[in-house]
Amino acid sequence: METDNQRLLHTFAALADLGQEIANTSDFEEMLRASFHLLLGSVAIRRGAVAQYDRARDTLRLIAARGIEQNQDSELAIDRDYAHRLARLGTSLTLKDAMGEASRFMGEHTGSFVTAEIELLIPLVVRERLIGIALLGEKASGEKFTEEDLETLSALSRHIAVGIHSHHLLEEVKRKAVENQRLYDGLRAIYKETVRAFAAAIVRRFARHLQRNGARLCGGDRYQGPLHPGPFGSSGQIQRSDRARNGLE
Repeated sequence: METDNQRLLHTFAALADLGQEIANTSDFEEMLRASFHLLLGSVAIRRGAVAQYDRARDTLRLIAARGIEQNQDSELAIDRDYAHRLARLGTSLTLKDAMGEASRFMGEHTGSFVTAEIELLIPLVVRERLIGIALLGEKASGEKFTEEDLETLSALSRHIAVGIHSHHLLEEVKRKAVENQRLYDGLRAIYKETVRAFAAAIVRRFARHLQRNGARLCGGDRYQGPLHPGPFGSSGQIQRSDRARNGLE
């Protein structure tokens, strides 16, 4: 009973620490590294890795690892149907499933890793969508995994999946904000150019109108402004022409 209580307390402490790490989104890599080590330390696992799933290309890419080394830094292709099946297993994963999926996955990608000593595969799932997978090796004690171990590891893995998913959402929001700002700047520039074009067209049309309808004054003077005071001229020209016609100048 004391051992069970200690394990329960350790699990709650690990979940609390993991929640604190995930809440700190300022440094995604640091959050992921700390969360990954908490996952391995929860049941004293020697080696493991976390791989991120790319839906667009149906590939997995290792983003955190300890004791597992790839032969080359490359992405691992997986079938779309297999990814869907892993997502469905996320909420009903048993120890037998986790061991069977680990054996299948490493069998298909044996040449991709220097070591193939993986005992458990835990899907990282958020809202029935595969975010990635956790590959876990044997326990340091040499003991076999139990269903209680799997429950602890699954709970911690869900927190890691939420952290990765939240980071993706934040990055998407930032990308959309940049795109929207670029679109706004483009529309603003188009609006300014349109206003300038309309203003220039209005000025040209008004100038042509004045040239066609300008009144000729006495003495051959051609009136160059409007017949009322305004920004384009003054009535002083008409008054001076009237005085010249009446012999006052």
